[in-house]
Amino acid sequence: YDLTPQRVPTDDYIAYFERKAKGGAASVNIGECYVDDTGIPNDDYEVIHLTDHLDNRRPLAKLADAISRNGAVAAIELQKPGMASSQNSADDILLGPSDGVCEFNHGIRCKGMTEEEILRTIDAFADAALYAKQRGFGMVTVHAGHGWLLHQFLSPMTNRRTDRWGGSIENRA
Repeated sequence: YDLTPQRVPTDDYIAYFERKAKGGAASVNIGECYVDDTGIPNDDYEVIHLTDHLDNRRPLAKLADAISRNGAVAAIELQKPGMASSQNSADDILLGPSDGVCEFNHGIRCKGMTEEEILRTIDAFADAALYAKQRGFGMVTVHAGHGWLLHQFLSPMTNRRTDRWGGSIENRA
């Protein structure tokens, strides 16, 4: 299965997940989807963007319908790569919880997100969840593991902030 170069589901992609639903699964998770256009792990990473400007409303609704009309709950995971993003050029600085060098991403420089960027990211997750629901997805998972941005904020190894977004586990969460 494949996505278009703009990361929109193709008919083959939809058919792949429809076959899973026809197989009797209780839910079919299409996997991780970006909450916005900032930070992409790499060009080979098959992830849908949940944004209107890509005109993926109809294919996403068609995908959710193909799953749910076969008796399964259509599920989706929301994520943002943060420091795990790819650099487009040597001048790119990745955004993450704290300033420094991202050891797990080939020593690439990382800039700590501003309060405004953090709040915009929170809104992006909420908007993406609503977007998925409006397209027919019955379950949304916020992906906070595997080194993605939310995991980076949770970990004291990558989150060295001293403001309200760092320090205690409550603040990091």
